[in-house]
Amino acid sequence: MDYDHSFFSEKSIRVEPPSISWLMRLALDRPELISLAAGFTDNATLPLDSVKEIADRILSDPKRGQAALQYGTTLGSAELRRATADRLHRLDKDQAVSSNPDPSKTAHTHALNPDQILITQGSQQALYLTLEAITDPGDIMLVEDPTYFVFLGLLQGFGIQTHGIATDTSGIQPWKLEEKLLALEKSGELKRLKALYLVSYAQNPSGRSTTYERKKEALEILKRFESSAGHPIALIEDAAYRELEFDQEQSAPSLLTEPNDRERVFYLGTYTKPFATGMRVGFGHFPALVLDKIFNLKGLNDFGAAKFTQSIVSEAIASGIYDTHTQLLRQRYFEKASAMDEAMKEHAPENLSWEFPSGGLYIWAKLGGGATTGPESELFKRCLEEGILYIPGVYAYCSDLDRTKPDVEMRLSYGAADIPVLQSGIKRLCEAISGLESRSEH
Repeated sequence: MDYDHSFFSEKSIRVEPPSISWLMRLALDRPELISLAAGFTDNATLPLDSVKEIADRILSDPKRGQAALQYGTTLGSAELRRATADRLHRLDKDQAVSSNPDPSKTAHTHALNPDQILITQGSQQALYLTLEAITDPGDIMLVEDPTYFVFLGLLQGFGIQTHGIATDTSGIQPWKLEEKLLALEKSGELKRLKALYLVSYAQNPSGRSTTYERKKEALEILKRFESSAGHPIALIEDAAYRELEFDQEQSAPSLLTEPNDRERVFYLGTYTKPFATGMRVGFGHFPALVLDKIFNLKGLNDFGAAKFTQSIVSEAIASGIYDTHTQLLRQRYFEKASAMDEAMKEHAPENLSWEFPSGGLYIWAKLGGGATTGPESELFKRCLEEGILYIPGVYAYCSDLDRTKPDVEMRLSYGAADIPVLQSGIKRLCEAISGLESRSEH
């Protein structure tokens, strides 16, 4: 028997395959490809010995071992929620001082309530639950130009309208945010606006970090439009790459520093990328009333995140293993980013430009001279012929009727491949770009 459209939900019909699923499949089908596409972490940095040590420590104690292997609660491990609240407070306190040594201008910090923290199956589940709790089809979400393209897939699946807000090296441009809000107010659409989404640290895909001043200004602008919207407008601060910023002393504090802001800020983080990607342990700090709704939805979804991996992460934090590992990880990714940057400086043609990232796993590059980088472009096809794979930048822009999607950028990942492979991949990529120039001259 065939299942036709009438059998399926509207959401399942609306959801399309992730934009990079075919790229990942291509990488598997052609193992000879040098992939600068997938945002996988470095296998050599995965903490095998540390996790084994921690697991042995937990399982050698029958009481702890049985508790770790038993069902957990929907909210998550109390131990890990307390550790997360303490850790976020300490990060904000340290970074508020180091990023602004003038005490009179330093953001204040206040302890966080562990009861407002929810443990999730990675930060992706936190994003999904957030949308499920606050949006209906036809609602509006504001995102950065560019932004995390997997989140754009989530928005599309939920039937959310999107508008892109321009960014620069300091993050979102507040004046562009205000322009968009005024336009939505004038068109009568502001009441459907639910949130602004920012990837605020070492952004995926651009590698840029948003300054505290820009985040704070964006939040204040949102507040000014709430009366016209008829409801709060949330700011979702996705901090998945926060602990992968190379210079932690220059990192900006989060928007959780001020208690009055916490009723509008949804702060999402993860222990996946800074420690072990297979752990799938994320978290969110939510306004109390919102957390109640998300808690109920999560109970229907999974009845509680995996207890064993939470126990591993809790012990890693308590023992100091987590801090030691994140420090080593930052150093490793800095070395790889530097190697990719040097290779680009050596081989890049004049029409290729890029920025050195503040952290994370990616370099965001831009092609000039009228050439495009999309999946149907001559460059992309030529790169496949040369055994190179990258993420076309067009995937990182939302569908916004007020502008066309830029098609001149690419995301280059230095996360998974070894340095010699990265250097070879960049050389081939630059040769492919130069080959385009040669063709155009003829």
